[in-house]
Amino acid sequence: MIPYYFLLGIPIFQSVCLSKASNKPLHKKQFTVAVTFFILLFLLMSLRHRTVGDDVVNYINLFYNIARTNWNALFVKFDDIEPGYVVLNKLISYISTDEQFFLIATTVIILLPISIFYSKKSENTVVSMAIFMILPTYAMMFSGIRQAIAISLALPAFECIKNKKFIRFFLCVLLAYTFHASAFVMLLLLPIYYLKLSRNSLLITVPVVGIVYLFNEPIFKYLISLMGEEYAEHYGGITRTSSVMMLILFILMAALAYVAIEENQLDRETLALRNILVLSVVLQTFVPINLLVMRMNYYFIIFIPILIPRILNRCAEKNKMLYTFVVYGMTAFFIVYFFVNAYSGEAGLKLYPHKFFWEG
Repeated sequence: MIPYYFLLGIPIFQSVCLSKASNKPLHKKQFTVAVTFFILLFLLMSLRHRTVGDDVVNYINLFYNIARTNWNALFVKFDDIEPGYVVLNKLISYISTDEQFFLIATTVIILLPISIFYSKKSENTVVSMAIFMILPTYAMMFSGIRQAIAISLALPAFECIKNKKFIRFFLCVLLAYTFHASAFVMLLLLPIYYLKLSRNSLLITVPVVGIVYLFNEPIFKYLISLMGEEYAEHYGGITRTSSVMMLILFILMAALAYVAIEENQLDRETLALRNILVLSVVLQTFVPINLLVMRMNYYFIIFIPILIPRILNRCAEKNKMLYTFVVYGMTAFFIVYFFVNAYSGEAGLKLYPHKFFWEG
């Protein structure tokens, strides 16, 4: 667990030191902390042993098989794998067929869009990085390489919507889809970005979320049936999972985003990020009965760490200390929960303890 302590501890220590450097602009301090965090995360992911991450061994074996296959047989032999991912593996193999190089290359592709987005958008990188670590997407990136690449493309897709470059947005979604079919849910970013959910909307939103959670099983079965009988049979099974804590965390964050924030301080981007959080809450109500929904929610969870610092910067000055205490306390609690789960072995995905490739 020591590498994960360093991953969070070094940026926090660096942030404290930089806070005393009054001659350095705040945005440069934030950028420096974000760069440090992602360099450390890059080292953990790219230099990890093949046993760190539930599916990593399978991805490495797939990489070897693709490397040995000729182009003319490539899409026939691997017709059950999204073509974008197959092509990427083949291209990587031309540079090197070493498994560690494969992990380095895929880690760069996963982390580069995320690190750029977070460095530019976060208004408090320490808070953003701490929240990022305790969310499910973080752990998934160590294991689900194919989907992690698709998820990283959700961030430039969001930027395309912001800049009203809609053709680029659809191309971005299409590219992500060629890596993982679940990426089609990124299309929801477009209507969500322009949806107006004010504080008054809570009168409708809260009861709707409550009803969805109470009746999540029949609602899920109905929605999955709309995808077709074969799809429903394959993916529609009810599997009870222990993901209630994440649902509680998302609800707390959403409540904070509505109660603490001054509505007149909301710019379009922050409003869109809050809308995405609400969507994540709704999706998370289904996760306790089917983990397939978590795969969908990954694409939206990735935005949450950017929103939370914005809430603190847009609340009334008289309440800022209170809400800062709430955010820091909530984050600290879930960080402890994160590490306790890791120690107990309940965190899943075989991330813990971390092991570097040279450790045998």
